[in-house]
Amino acid sequence: MKKLSKNAVKKIRALHNKKYRKLNKQFLISGLISVEEAIKSNYNITEIYYTTSIIEKLKINKIFNIAKEKNIPLNNIHHNDVKNITTEISPQGIIAIADQQTFSLTELEKNILILDKIKDPGNLGTIFRIAHWFGLGGLILLDETVEPENPKAIQSSMGSFFNIPFVIENSYEEIINYCNDSSKIILLSDVHQGKNIKEFNSKNNFALVIGNESHGISDVWNKFDLQRVFLPRIGKAESLNAAVATASMLSLLLY
Repeated sequence: MKKLSKNAVKKIRALHNKKYRKLNKQFLISGLISVEEAIKSNYNITEIYYTTSIIEKLKINKIFNIAKEKNIPLNNIHHNDVKNITTEISPQGIIAIADQQTFSLTELEKNILILDKIKDPGNLGTIFRIAHWFGLGGLILLDETVEPENPKAIQSSMGSFFNIPFVIENSYEEIINYCNDSSKIILLSDVHQGKNIKEFNSKNNFALVIGNESHGISDVWNKFDLQRVFLPRIGKAESLNAAVATASMLSLLLY
């Protein structure tokens, strides 16, 4: 069992901070499912840290085998060290470090989501999971959307983060040009106006824009002649959070 030095703990904990994730171009992964999906993906995993107690978990041998095949360093550390390098209340006992990865717009195929100022990392991670469930081809994250490598977003995605390509793009014009070139119809989710999403029918792929949890889609979209769609409300609730609205709309578009 390896005891982590204070410098090692400090370096790993720094990855909880966006500034150091950007500087080091790395991020943290916590939990069995997320670590397994990470090492099965094309992401470069630089280290895995685990406690002795986690070995009793069913999937750990599978994770170890894949890690050894890929020559990923495995570090058996004390449970107290895990507590020191994670912000989880009840850590599972396995953490990995991965290099960040970038994708291009041309890698986003089929139906996609465009996320407009999604602020909550838990919502963002859940949206990754939803996109994976519905077989989408990728996500575009617009300006002011929370950073996808945020530890809470990674954890909330339950491994789906590593199966969905994403692009950070701040130019609305670039996004529209890309959608036009790839024959994607842009659908603006709007609570107040547009076409009932149940009535939308297209043979083309779509790009569904999901707006901010509190304020909806940005006014910038008003400059463009695009299709607005809404999710019909049956009850009297004021609103849905972004992830729930995304799942509801995709189920009507795809089933």
